[in-house]
Amino acid sequence: MNAPIFWATAAQRGMLAAMRNHAWLVVPLLFFVGGCEKEKAASESPPPVVSIASEAVETPKREAVEDVDIKGLLKKFGCHDKANKAICDVLDGFDKGKKWEPTSIQGNEGRYFGKAVTNTKGVRKERWVFLIIKKVPLNEIADGDLSVKVAFRELDKDKVAENNHAPKLLWLLQRDDAIPKRNQTANHVLGYAPSNWDSASPTQGTSIILHVDDGIYVRQGEDRSLQLIKTELATPGSASTDETYVRLYPLSW
Repeated sequence: MNAPIFWATAAQRGMLAAMRNHAWLVVPLLFFVGGCEKEKAASESPPPVVSIASEAVETPKREAVEDVDIKGLLKKFGCHDKANKAICDVLDGFDKGKKWEPTSIQGNEGRYFGKAVTNTKGVRKERWVFLIIKKVPLNEIADGDLSVKVAFRELDKDKVAENNHAPKLLWLLQRDDAIPKRNQTANHVLGYAPSNWDSASPTQGTSIILHVDDGIYVRQGEDRSLQLIKTELATPGSASTDETYVRLYPLSW
C-alpha cells in the first residue's frame, strides 16, 4: 500500500521558501559567533603571576659612642689620694690600659673570671662575675659592630661550691698558675652555655663597649687582664648612679 500524500498549505510553502532563500546566512553566522568567542577567550588570559620577593631589612650602622670619662672617675673617687682601693685599682688599670682586641683570642672562644665591685647609691658590694666571648661571621653582626658576641654573667649565689672555690681560682689566675680540674668555679665558667648573647663595638676612644644593659666599657691591662667599667643612672631622672668596676683574668682564650 502506498503511503498517503500530504499536501502543504500555502502558508507552509511560503515558510519553506524563506528558509531556502536565507540558508546562506546560517553557516557564516555560526563561524562569526565562534570566532568572537575564541577571540574573547584569548583576550581574557589570566593575569601574570607577581613574584613577591622578601625585602631585606637594612639595619642602620651603629655609630661609635663617646668613651668613658676615666679622668672624671679617678677624681670622683679620690684615687690620687689612694682612697677606695678596690675601685681605684680598676680605674687605674683602665686609665693605663690599651685597646682590647677581642678578635685576637687564640681560639674561637675566650672565658674570663674575676671580681666586681658595685657602687649603688653609695652602697658597695662585691660579687663574682665572668665574661664569655666568641667569634662570629660578619653576616651575624650589625654594621659597625665587632665580629664577636659576648655574655657577661654573675656567679649564682646559690651555687655553694662554686662560690667557695672562687677566691682560690682568682688567686691562681692573678699568678697565672695552673688551674686544678677539681676547682668547681673554673668548671662552672668553662661549662657555662649562654642562652643569649650581646654585641660589642668600638668607641670614639680607646675602649670598646659591650652592649650589656646601658653599656660596659672595656680596656686591656698589661697582664692580659680586662678592666671593665659600667655606669648608669640608678633611677630615671635622678643624679645617683649604679656603677660596676671589674677586673677579669683569662681562664681560656
